Amino acid sequence: MARPRPPSQRQYVRQAMPGFVEFQHPQLVTSPPSGAAWLHEIKFDGYRMQARVQAGGVTIYTRRGNDWTDRFPALTAELSACADCILDGELCFLDARGQLVTASDYGDREKYITLVKDIKQTPLSLHWENLLKPMVPAYLGGGTVQYYQIENKRIPTMSYLAFDEPRKLSRGDVARIAFAAKWGPSDTLPYSEKFLRDFEDRYCYDRFWNGDAPDSGMNTRFTLCGPQFAMIAKQGDECRDLVQNFRHQFFQIGVLVNFHKASLLDLSNRFSIAVEQLRVGDYESVRIFKASVRGALELFLRFSHRYWFHEISNQVLAADLYKRWSHQLGNDALYEDVREEAQDINEYLDADRTRRSSDNAQRLTVVSACGMVGTVATGFLGMNLFSQSDLGPWEKTAIFLVVFIPTIALTAYTVMISRRLATFMEALASERMTWSEKKEAFRQIWFSAKSAKGKRIAPGEVPAQPRPPAGEPAHSAD
Repeated sequence: MARPRPPSQRQYVRQAMPGFVEFQHPQLVTSPPSGAAWLHEIKFDGYRMQARVQAGGVTIYTRRGNDWTDRFPALTAELSACADCILDGELCFLDARGQLVTASDYGDREKYITLVKDIKQTPLSLHWENLLKPMVPAYLGGGTVQYYQIENKRIPTMSYLAFDEPRKLSRGDVARIAFAAKWGPSDTLPYSEKFLRDFEDRYCYDRFWNGDAPDSGMNTRFTLCGPQFAMIAKQGDECRDLVQNFRHQFFQIGVLVNFHKASLLDLSNRFSIAVEQLRVGDYESVRIFKASVRGALELFLRFSHRYWFHEISNQVLAADLYKRWSHQLGNDALYEDVREEAQDINEYLDADRTRRSSDNAQRLTVVSACGMVGTVATGFLGMNLFSQSDLGPWEKTAIFLVVFIPTIALTAYTVMISRRLATFMEALASERMTWSEKKEAFRQIWFSAKSAKGKRIAPGEVPAQPRPPAGEPAHSAD
């Protein structure tokens, strides 16, 4: 009977390294494990990755098994010097001091609720704030350049794809490229057949595409679907020229149409914020509202005359792509909406200006009428009843002040109650009101608007709205 060999003499069979190994996922527990068999370390927030190193070759997998090796060339070069192994870890981004550059705020519920409640906007994640530095979000304040998110949709993308034979792409493949949808088998569609019934007519530009004739030279196809633009071409000698056109012409068209949409959304957002913050009875709020909408109206006027146009080139291809892309983004409809908002605000400002002018004219009329009565009365008394020509200068000055000071005080008080006096004079001139109603209108002169609230002045007329206390401005100064 053969004796077993000692461990140092055993023969081991080298097995092939496995490919992707399923990750072990942590479980939620009430407390961390303890004991000498456990080691604890700080967990930085990053990407859960798996690195497979074999014979100097490195493959980096994500949690779902996707190959991300080409995204981390520096890490791949460092790992290539390691022995054969499989590493499971967290891929983090640290600065020169070894500090974590950014962390996830996915679970920061308080930040989300606060911003949505205060400014009606969802916050950007911290890694986006870090990538966009030195620009800072507008809700944080400070910085030289501030920005804010105007649309909670996907970021516009532009893709140039060259294939050895683009005609081998199925209808499902082209639809996935056009909609930037999740990849799937070529014999399936990303959406229902009913939804894609007019896909080629609505989202494809086939001026230089002939799918039935490979030798026709018509090998280029464009897809435009909202924020997504893709150019599908055939790999070959002329591919270089197409790439140049894509970079220098089509890219500029894409920037232009998306700039139009961003500008229109920004203008609409300015109008909405101004109207939302308006408090009609608050003098300061009305003043800020008018200043804000005037600035937005000036921006819209400048945008309409300098940057808004329907044709950008006399080349058929560039003109067609610009028109179709702008239509896909809904720029024309959005422009009409913003223009209607501007017209509504202009009409409101004009109506408010007309109302204030009429109100001021009515007040001046009342004050002039009351002042005329006082002037006639004092002039009559001075000319016909009293003779102070023989009095000295001090006596004349005293008499002048005795008349002048009460007259000024009475005029000021008349200005303060001029609106109520105008209401009384209007009621007095009305032929439809009874004497009791006119008496009620006269009584309201000596009471504040708050006391007179809800009282009827003229049959069939709208009751007067509550007015600010006497001496306070009722409307904004323009």
